[in-house]
Amino acid sequence: MTTAPRPPREIDGKGRTVRELLAGRKYSIDYYQREHYLGQNLFARSLHERAYDHNPGFRRFIEASGLPFRAHAAFRKADLDARQALYQRLAEHIWNPAVLDEETGS
Repeated sequence: MTTAPRPPREIDGKGRTVRELLAGRKYSIDYYQREHYLGQNLFARSLHERAYDHNPGFRRFIEASGLPFRAHAAFRKADLDARQALYQRLAEHIWNPAVLDEETGS
């Protein structure tokens, strides 16, 4: 059984980024990047909105600590700045002398 030959493909010469190639597709790069975080530790998962579903211990920690955890639908400059501020506040919370004294019983 023989098949009809395929017509030759033409190269248009227009360079495109992966984001441009996937534009308008059902799943974007941002979708795949964010979905990747669901398989990671809770800190990485906190980038995705589903990390806050059915996780009462994590939500209690957020309320008690006042730390600004939130999901990020995209990773733009403002999102990266917000995440960096969270890192700093989290480090301050962890290394707070009063908290350390409480933990060690001093």
